[in-house]
Order: sequence, then C-alpha cells, then structure tokens
Amino acid sequence: MHPFNYCLIPIISIVAIFNSNSNLNYPLILFVSIIPLLIGKRKLSYIPILIFAISLLPGLLGYFLASKYFSNNDLTTTISLCIRLFSLSLVSFIYVINLPNEQLIIELMQRKLINIKIGFALLATNNALSYLKDEFSKIQTSYKMRFGKRCFSPMIAIPLLVAASRCAHTISISLHSRGISNNHTFRQAKISWTSFDNISIISIVIINLIIHYIVI
Repeated sequence: MHPFNYCLIPIISIVAIFNSNSNLNYPLILFVSIIPLLIGKRKLSYIPILIFAISLLPGLLGYFLASKYFSNNDLTTTISLCIRLFSLSLVSFIYVINLPNEQLIIELMQRKLINIKIGFALLATNNALSYLKDEFSKIQTSYKMRFGKRCFSPMIAIPLLVAASRCAHTISISLHSRGISNNHTFRQAKISWTSFDNISIISIVIINLIIHYIVI
C-alpha cells in the first residue's frame, strides 16, 4: 500500500465517525478502515494495539462517570461518546504505529513536497530513534547478565546520552560528506501508486457511505 494511504484512510475514517450518530456504525467504520492493512503485505503489530486499547479503558471509564454524574448527558449519549472516542483513538493509533516512516519521507521528497535537507534530517532522526532503542536493549541485556535483573535507574540516561551524541556526530558527518548541505539529489526507488491503492480508497469511501445512509 502506498505511504500516502496510511494518511488518507484514517482521515476518511475519522470524518466518517464524526458524521455518524449510531453506536453500531463506529466499530463498523473502525473495522472497515483496517481491512487494507489486514489484506496488505505489511504485517500488523497486534500487541501494541491491544495494549493501547486496554490503556484507553480507564480514561473512558472516568469520562463515562464524569459525564453521567457531573453533566446533563443521558446514559445513551454518554455511551455513544465513549464508543466514538474509543474508535477515533484506535483507528488513529493503528495507522500511526504501522506508518512506513521512511517510505513516506522519501515519497514527500520525490514529489518535492518537502526540502531535501528537511527530508534527510527526518530520515536521520528516524534512524537515530531505532539506534537508541537498540542501545537501550544492549544496556539492559548487559546489566541483566551482570546483576541478574533489569536496570530502571535514571542513571541509564548517561550511557544513552553518550550513545546519542556519538550517533548525532556520525550522522552529521555522513550527511555532510554526501553533499546534503549543497542540495545534492540521490537516486531512490520509485514508490508507485497501484490499483490496490485506488481500490482501497474507493471501497472505503463507498462502504462508509453505505454504513452512514443504510446501516443506521
């Protein structure tokens, strides 16, 4: 699926949820929005989605109790708002964590929607976050091998800061040596908009219209 679809599909779904007034429609729109991810080649990350969904429950429960006892909303309206908030949050989160960041940035640079300096800076930041994540795992593994437990002390920030400084220095030298400061361009594989992307967008729009005007 094209990187732009990871932005277009959730926007379409969010608009559909806002324009709907039925508790049944909200989960239906949510399910329809993730169908392209389920049938696409990109593998979904189910565990973070489950953790995020569970973490939403205390907030929604607090909102439900506050709306029920401290506002004039009736029970049906309060439940409807809770389901709507849950659906909006989940559809946004699912596409954010599955967003192909590098492909999206490269596509924006290819279409000249962002400057090449900004694009490569974003790519460097994305790679730096992955590098720091690996460094954190290495530190935890080393600490566990030595002391038999994981380290959750604030002192772990010191080696992470050292790793971040080293990473930033290496990336700056790499970008400068490649001529990024002089707006040099580079050959990148073209990301094509396929028929699957057209079918996904058109199908989601049509199904959302059917849900809105028929399944109420």
